[in-house]
Amino acid sequence: MKYLTIICNILFYIPLIGQYIFPILISNWIINWIMFALLSVLLPLAYSKSLVSHSTEIKVGIQLPKKLNGFLVLFCLSVGLHVFSSQSLIYVDNILNNGFESQFNEAQLFEKTYVDNAEEDNKFVAQAIYIDYGVAVQFKLNSGGYTIFEPSSSDIESYKENEAINLKVKNLNKFNTEQSKLAMYFSLFQIFIFLLIAQMNLYWLNRKANKKINKDT
Repeated sequence: MKYLTIICNILFYIPLIGQYIFPILISNWIINWIMFALLSVLLPLAYSKSLVSHSTEIKVGIQLPKKLNGFLVLFCLSVGLHVFSSQSLIYVDNILNNGFESQFNEAQLFEKTYVDNAEEDNKFVAQAIYIDYGVAVQFKLNSGGYTIFEPSSSDIESYKENEAINLKVKNLNKFNTEQSKLAMYFSLFQIFIFLLIAQMNLYWLNRKANKKINKDT
C-alpha cells in the first residue's frame, strides 16, 4: 500500500509540475499516455486493496483511511482536471468565435455601401468588406452614381493579414475542439476503468480471502 500511494502520487503530479521542470520530456505524448494509463489502472487497484485491507487489518486502521481518501482524491482530481480542461477549451473557442463575428450580417454590411450616407462612409464600408472578404464591391457616390472600390496596396496587405489570422483562428478552433473531445474521452475512460478494475479486484480479493478462511477452518 505504501508503494502504491507513492507511485500514484508520482504519476499524478509529474505531468502537472513536469511541464515546467522537464518540458521536452513531459510534452512527449507517448510518455503522457503511459503515465495516464498507469494511473488509471493503479488507482482502482489501490482503492480496492485499501478497502479490503481496512476491513481486515485493524492494526493499521488509523493510517488506511488517509490512504483511501488519498486515492479517491487523486481520482476525483484527475477526472476533474480533464473535465475542466475540456470546458476551458470550449470557453476559449466561444471567445474566439465571438471576437471574430461581424457586428452586422453580410447582407446588412453590403447594404451599407449604397445607402444615402456620405461617400466617404460608403467607401469605408466597401474597404472593410474588401479587407474582410477580399471582394471589391460598388459603393454609392455623393453624386448618386456608383463606382467599384479599388483597394490600395495597404488594403491588399491588410486582407492577406486578415486571411492569415482567420486561418490561424480556424485551425486553433479545430485544435481546441479535438482536444476538448479528447479530454472528455479521457474522463469517461478513467471513470469506466476505475469502476471496472475496482469491482473486479474487490471480487478477486474477497474470493481469495474466503478461500483462505475456508482453508483455515
